[in-house]
This record gives sequence, C-alpha cells and structure tokens, in this order.
Amino acid sequence: MTDLLGDISLVLNIISLFLVGIGVVGRKGSKNNFLRHGYLSILGFVFKLVTVFVAMIPPLLTEALPELREFSIFQVSFLGIKLALGIGGTVMGLYA
Repeated sequence: MTDLLGDISLVLNIISLFLVGIGVVGRKGSKNNFLRHGYLSILGFVFKLVTVFVAMIPPLLTEALPELREFSIFQVSFLGIKLALGIGGTVMGLYA
C-alpha cells in the first residue's frame, strides 16, 4: 500500500509542478493570463496539499516517528530540515 501511495504522490507532484510551471510561464500579458496563472497555481497547490495529507503525513506518524530512536544524528537532522522546509513551503503557498 505504501508503494501505491508513493507512486500516487509522485504523479500528483509532477502534475502540480507542470501546472505551476505553465501558470508562471503564461502569466505575462493580458488579464486573462493572470487569471489562468491564478487558477493553475491554486490547482497545483491543491494537488500538493492532497499529497501532503494523504501520502506524506500518515507514513511519517506511523512509520518514522516510532523508529526515530534508531536514526543517526544526521538522519534526524535531515528529517528536521525536510519537515521545516515542507511546512515553510506549504505556509508560503497558503499565503500566496
């Protein structure tokens, strides 16, 4: 089941990246392009939120946290940095 969630997460993240990329590239010009940019960015962010809440948080709580005692200091540091950047990116996406 975890592999399926990982695959779905990867596909949704790739779709999200393309949507935001198309929105950023096409934002120059008329007001219609700004509307398209906004809609594509919102849709990309929604896809990203789905992957966070469905495929990233549940495995973290069920698999990673119980095994945290077995992690090296490097792995714990990496996990902390990854969590901080992910939370920061999500907050910035909500703010924008």
